[in-house]
Amino acid sequence: MTVRRWGGGATVAVMVLAMISAEASPPAKQRWSRPESTVVVHGRYRSFGALGAVLPSGQEQALAPVNGWSFPPGARPGRTVVAPDGTVLMACTALMIGVYDPHTNDFTDVRLPTSAGPHEAQPTVTDLLVLSAEAVAFTVSPAGPWPVFGVLTKTGGVWRALPGNTFTGAQLGTEGLQGLQRLPVSGDLLLTDRAVNVVKLRGPDSSGHYLPEIRARHRYPLAQMSISPGTVRVDPTGVAGDERFVMGLRDLADRKSVQLLQEFKYDQRDGSVAAVSAPLLPGLFHRDTGRAYGFDRVTYDGSGNLWATTRHDRESGRLAVYARTASGRRTSSGACAFGRSKGEQDTVRPCRADYELLQAQDLGTSSGLIADAATGTVVSILENGQVMAFRVQGAGPEMTFTAGNPLDIGRKVLPIARGDFLEHQVGAIDSGLRLWFPVIHSSPRLSPGSLDQWLISIDLADLFAPKPVRLPSTPGQVVTVQAERSLTTGTERRKGAAGVTEVDSLNYAGACSDFPRLIGCGYDQAAGDGFVVTDDVGYGHLGGPLSYLVEVASAGTYRLSYQAGTLDVIDNAVIDLTILDRFVETPVNSDGGWRAFQSKEDLVLPAGTHLLTLSAPPGKRGWFLNSFSFQRL
Repeated sequence: MTVRRWGGGATVAVMVLAMISAEASPPAKQRWSRPESTVVVHGRYRSFGALGAVLPSGQEQALAPVNGWSFPPGARPGRTVVAPDGTVLMACTALMIGVYDPHTNDFTDVRLPTSAGPHEAQPTVTDLLVLSAEAVAFTVSPAGPWPVFGVLTKTGGVWRALPGNTFTGAQLGTEGLQGLQRLPVSGDLLLTDRAVNVVKLRGPDSSGHYLPEIRARHRYPLAQMSISPGTVRVDPTGVAGDERFVMGLRDLADRKSVQLLQEFKYDQRDGSVAAVSAPLLPGLFHRDTGRAYGFDRVTYDGSGNLWATTRHDRESGRLAVYARTASGRRTSSGACAFGRSKGEQDTVRPCRADYELLQAQDLGTSSGLIADAATGTVVSILENGQVMAFRVQGAGPEMTFTAGNPLDIGRKVLPIARGDFLEHQVGAIDSGLRLWFPVIHSSPRLSPGSLDQWLISIDLADLFAPKPVRLPSTPGQVVTVQAERSLTTGTERRKGAAGVTEVDSLNYAGACSDFPRLIGCGYDQAAGDGFVVTDDVGYGHLGGPLSYLVEVASAGTYRLSYQAGTLDVIDNAVIDLTILDRFVETPVNSDGGWRAFQSKEDLVLPAGTHLLTLSAPPGKRGWFLNSFSFQRL
């Protein structure tokens, strides 16, 4: 059906929300410029707490007070996208879309029209999709006297929601919309509520207006199966008549159910949607409980490989990759393929991936996956404020993976009230390979007022080729190198069960924590938790050398120490360090805890940039390493 635009003679009331500042504002005439750094944290002036110049995972960080940054009471950022000109747009609660311009370091917002009263519940802008340099589509949920779909347009350098470009649920014939994707060939949109709605978006016309036309509506055959919000993703390699997309499904009748994945195809010639895979599970089982893992977050990369995180309750599992080959993906062939008549429900089946990346099982659960087609990079933003990234080369059985350094944004030191909490939503990668995503501050309090929110920007290139660590030149000063921030980004492949290729990171990282109190590896003088170098079975580092770059401004002598630990059954672990022509061996047996181990030999280093390696010699392996430090003598 074709819908009529919302506007014209209708009365539109725009809610005016008060803005309350929790701290002192900068001087009225002060304008802030955006700094450059590997990681930049954007937010309100004086809202950054104890965040410093270096992250707990070792990357350089800058704090960026933003001109005009403000979120009214009830407003929080969410899904984030980047327009072609670099503008960052954030879907928000309270019918608001935040707009940040990195070039001017200015923040503004777009308030969507509503005829609801000022004390009525306000809906959330759930998703954004960049259509062009001058147009961004949005969805809203729940439905009400406000738009559930519309298009922001940029005119005169300003983003606006014109009344003629906003549409209510009644006009579209939908409920509140939770997701928004675009098919690669037809250009049709997928709008998700309890069903997947295929929409042809016509426009802009000479007046700059758009008009949606619903072409198909696919509701899942079983009423108790619900489409999980934010899990519909489109394969960018689709072809005419066979444009693929995947969705996450959950059984509403079973509170303990895990999420399934199912893949579909869309044929623009007749507007039909058909399943190509059965409802799938990853075929993995928890080693302690024996319960099946479910899928969680999904994306396709630029080559059409399907990436999916796995999850068991609150624990992350392996990262599954279903490779695209000339004959398709495993999800739609053999035992994983859909096997019933059209319109019928197929049985749930286990479907092991072609590749399983082990690193994901020792870090946090994912808030979302993002792929960059130009570089083959896939990033997982973790729910605990950490970032994990991989790069892929090759295709099918010849795929190889590079594991970027994990990153911890140090959000635990951001100033929030007791009982408040922080979370994240999926972000975007810009043309300069910078990742953008929000830090979302929420509160269970009834009237918390205006809450500080933040926006993170990360130079992803540094995760794969970290800059040298500058050693101190002043006697007595200490610089710490985080063990996970290494030049060693390779992986090794090994054959697993059911024809799966397991991918193990050579610099395998585990999460650092504050437990046990005062002696956990989180108590290391770095703001935040960071990581520890270990292995995929929790025995400690058993692999080959780890490489690092250090930069010495002027020749001098340094004392070396390690923040390390071993299991209590290990009594002979040793860290070998090699730099230039020096070789230094340091025993690091800790009897099950964390300790600082000082090398018995000092290092005399000339000026320049030097490569050093750390290794575990045969028969003396099994250490966990949080960091190592250089003190100038």
